[in-house]
Amino acid sequence: MSTALKTQQGDISLFKFRSGTELLGRQISTPTPFQHGLLYSGSVVRVVVEPDEDARQFAMLWACTVAAGADLGPFAKGPGVKVAYVSGSGGEAEDLRRLRLAFDSLDTEQQNGFSASFSMYHCGMEEDHRMDLTTSAGRLALERSIPSDTKVAFIDYMPALVGEDQIKKREQEKLDSWCNSLSKRGLTVVVFDAEAKKSKMLGEHSAKNTIYLTYDDTAPTELGGGHLIHRRRVDASDTLPKCVSFWFTVIDGKLAYGFSVPDSEDRLAPRLTKFLERQIEIEKMLKEDKSQQFIADELGVHASTICRDLKRIEAMRAKAVGAD
Repeated sequence: MSTALKTQQGDISLFKFRSGTELLGRQISTPTPFQHGLLYSGSVVRVVVEPDEDARQFAMLWACTVAAGADLGPFAKGPGVKVAYVSGSGGEAEDLRRLRLAFDSLDTEQQNGFSASFSMYHCGMEEDHRMDLTTSAGRLALERSIPSDTKVAFIDYMPALVGEDQIKKREQEKLDSWCNSLSKRGLTVVVFDAEAKKSKMLGEHSAKNTIYLTYDDTAPTELGGGHLIHRRRVDASDTLPKCVSFWFTVIDGKLAYGFSVPDSEDRLAPRLTKFLERQIEIEKMLKEDKSQQFIADELGVHASTICRDLKRIEAMRAKAVGAD
């Protein structure tokens, strides 16, 4: 409520100045973390996936951490809520592998509460016909099937659930309207989708509800993958950088992942990432007593490359020992 004195006409006649003691004693409101502002407020979050990008491991990991109340880089730790995951993947085994990798990355306490917080529908697992969300019957069936206590629904990936790479504008409007109606009931809907040229998700009143996943050439593609996550900052309280690099890799059956703010001037990053990938594979095969030539053949590089890599690895180890 305004503290200014006003005339009968409504004009301000006197402003209020506060002392330094008063100012320093006031509590500063904490900025709402990005994930809290979107995922726990009953909104529609659209994740636009660049063509040929496979975002399923990221989608599964994000959903699992939301369900377990775990940190995921800039997506801050939340309270842990009921999550329903709708898979558009045709591969049951691949989805279960992604789920297991994500689950194993949680700590024991988070794992204990996970099973009661996460559920998934996979048409291949249930031997159902693929759902068609362009029909009112398909949308109604899914709406009725989502557990009533669900707080966040992840839909991965919309084109796979409608059977079309490019959804017609009229059908897109129906899907957008449906997602918006779900959000009005307090359900947050995270839709992994393809870019639509002339459509916009209804209810997106600001750019903060749209995330873009694009190719990251520094991600470890041979052993995992990754994406550049782009968003438009909307105000000073928006704490997530405009662009974040997400990467993941699988080493000895365990998922490792991380986030960083990419340096647009760092042209050496892709080369260093490839070296890191080779280093992991080289060290694994050396433990198995494989020869340099065998390693070179397995990795599809010249034997001299392996020789140089081994010298670099030894130099890095020597430097690390010297630093200790």
